[in-house]
Amino acid sequence: MKALVKRNSEPGLWLEDVEMPAVGINDVLIKVFRTGICGTDLHIWQWDEWSRAEIHRSLIARVLHNKRATPLALVRWHRWRGRT
Repeated sequence: MKALVKRNSEPGLWLEDVEMPAVGINDVLIKVFRTGICGTDLHIWQWDEWSRAEIHRSLIARVLHNKRATPLALVRWHRWRGRT
């Protein structure tokens, strides 16, 4: 599937093909028709001081909770419209 991904510590986002996540027993698969951006997404795209600090904090939290974390590989955008 296509996704906008933040892989590098620099301004910008990259459109990439990423693996579709597995659907677990308590999950639903949603076909996304439209997506939007929010203020946080703009900060991450610009890669300003705030986003650099927040992303770093987020990755540390994932590592501390034994979740798989890569140095910087974010698939963003949480505002969307779709169908289950």
